Amino acid sequence: TRNQEPRTSSRGTPTPHRTALTRWLIAAVGGFVLLRLWLLGDMLGTPSGVAFVVFDLGLYGLIWAAGFTAIAFLTSTGAADAGGFRLPLLCGLAAFLLHNTIDFSLLVPATLTVLSALAALAVARTGEPERRPGDKETRSQGDEVEPAPPCGERAAGLAAMMIALLGLGGTWVLAYRPVTLACAALAEAREQAMPEAGDRYLEAAALDPLDPTPLLELAERFLDPASSPPRPEHVSVVLARVHEAIDRDPRQIGSYRLLGRLYELRYRLSGSESDVWAALGALRRAVEMYPQSPDEHLNLAGLLARSAAATNSPEWAQEARDEYATALALDAARPGLDEVRKWSPARRAEIEKARDAVIPPASQSAE
Repeated sequence: TRNQEPRTSSRGTPTPHRTALTRWLIAAVGGFVLLRLWLLGDMLGTPSGVAFVVFDLGLYGLIWAAGFTAIAFLTSTGAADAGGFRLPLLCGLAAFLLHNTIDFSLLVPATLTVLSALAALAVARTGEPERRPGDKETRSQGDEVEPAPPCGERAAGLAAMMIALLGLGGTWVLAYRPVTLACAALAEAREQAMPEAGDRYLEAAALDPLDPTPLLELAERFLDPASSPPRPEHVSVVLARVHEAIDRDPRQIGSYRLLGRLYELRYRLSGSESDVWAALGALRRAVEMYPQSPDEHLNLAGLLARSAAATNSPEWAQEARDEYATALALDAARPGLDEVRKWSPARRAEIEKARDAVIPPASQSAE
């Protein structure tokens, strides 16, 4: 058996570890609260666009996590390594950082809590507890001293940590840093007026070749009625950018809505019927992606009605009436919690009036 005298401590005098713990905890909590007040409540002045980028990326959360890891490091005792358990922890941290480059999940408290726990475990020291003054150690003759870990095990643990650190560095250089710069450029573009903002949108798109957001926002700004009157050649340039955004993310339904609006705009400017077909194809694609959405059917019905009036097409007129009817039926059958999104009676009456106003050319000639 092992005999050990009970430890005694003075409750009135704080230990160095307890003092360090208190300081780090106050610093972490204080920094976290001040950043949230500044970014969300404007209580410390109006933040800049770059500050919101920092908030969106969750970098303030890394400060929170760093506070907890420092607490874990300062309050833990024992050996610095414990048999290679840090490798999966570091891989988990790398996965969090990589995911944050596309989803910005570190601003979610639940995600941030798990990240903080992983970081704290990764830096915590493990092993036998640290001896304090007054502790005595007595060993019986049968006790054996545990042998030190073999050199091969230490080398393997060191190699694993180096690989993990290189992976984290690669994630920062190849993913996190470009996304950070792209978000900064995007924030500046949102604060500038067109057409000066166009260059910043394109810069953001070049910095992050996977994100379609800068290109889609550029198209939305271009279609803003407050912008200068568009020209056909300018519409063609913006159309190319939207197609590039679709190549980056073909499952984003808003891209096809913008595509339909741009093709219809170019048709009104140039009169090419091929643009009408392209606009209808874009909105039909949106309906295929979300067939239960009344709004997508309504968008398609409106474009069909305008196209039928411009081209005297009875087929498009009839299809427009069918799409209006489908939109009204889907809205009336919205299920569950989606019922709150139902159109108001005034809105439904407006849509029914638009449906009844679509008369096929053959009917008009008969009258």
